[in-house]
Amino acid sequence: MTSRALGLLLLAASCTVAPPPEPAPSPPAIQEITAYPSPEPGRDLGPPMYGHRSEPLPGYGGGVETLAVTQVRGKAIAVTAGNDDTIRTWDLATRKPFRPPLSCACVEYSPMATATRAGKPVIVYGDGEHGLVARDAATGKRVDSKEVLVAPGELSVNGSLVATTTEDGDVAFWELSEGSHARPVDASQVDTVALGDRLIATASGTQIRLWDRTTGQPAGKPIASGGQAEALAIGQVDGRTIVFFWRKYAPGRGGIRLWDAATGEPYGKALSFRSTAMAVTRAGSRTVLVTGHEDGTVIVWDPRTMEPLLPPFSGHHGAVSGVAVTTLEGEPVAVSSGRDGSVRIWDLAGLSG
Repeated sequence: MTSRALGLLLLAASCTVAPPPEPAPSPPAIQEITAYPSPEPGRDLGPPMYGHRSEPLPGYGGGVETLAVTQVRGKAIAVTAGNDDTIRTWDLATRKPFRPPLSCACVEYSPMATATRAGKPVIVYGDGEHGLVARDAATGKRVDSKEVLVAPGELSVNGSLVATTTEDGDVAFWELSEGSHARPVDASQVDTVALGDRLIATASGTQIRLWDRTTGQPAGKPIASGGQAEALAIGQVDGRTIVFFWRKYAPGRGGIRLWDAATGEPYGKALSFRSTAMAVTRAGSRTVLVTGHEDGTVIVWDPRTMEPLLPPFSGHHGAVSGVAVTTLEGEPVAVSSGRDGSVRIWDLAGLSG
């Protein structure tokens, strides 16, 4: 071996080879729930209510398209919109119509919600001829003072403030009463929007953005949702502000995931099977997630654990189109609507504590 080769060998032996870098930590895995317990037969409070046409129109679903609830003069009222171009109100105590149906040029999928105006309940809905319309829930009379043209998407309501998407993919706010306001947000190509007490959530494509309701400025980092949103909701769970994301298209169509608004990280478990309706609301002293499904099942979940709080309810013949929670005779009840044209009431008395 030559002296030059020996020197190179000794030099190589003296060099310290750095160990390979440790792999970056994987993002936290989201535990998914892929099935739910078998539903219990019936368990609804009394007979269902029927009014909307149950036979589907060509290219449309049948029965009830959209469901909301409100309290009118101390009475628990359900409000439904159908593809028969009517909006109907139901007295949940008597299970009879509360007032005659309202005619509307309801846009596709009938975006409709309940809000308040000067402390009184109102029905807000998208009308193909008049844009966004507000009517007094007790009398049916129009109470809006201006027209807001909207795209046929989800409406979000917080008290007397209404948010909706526009035809241009922006977010429009409608203040039904003085003092209810939100700053414009710099969001574009918005698919759906959700109003919270302090935050606004928008979904554009596969990204969720959060905005400060008072300033209109971004709040926190964007959330990569992994899919387009059918709807968003904001709720308080264990003192945290949680964004509920309901996926629109496959893969994972109809699945629901939760995100911590403060960190932008996934929260808890995800539902990976398909839901056809979603509501995040209070029942008794807790926040609950209520879902409806294609087989007519309604489930009330604890969002902290994603475990059913009660046995699943079953009664609709076909897909559930809307779910909500209200108070009837001092006790919480779930209300659901279906493609079979029915509106049903479910006992949540076990959650009143």
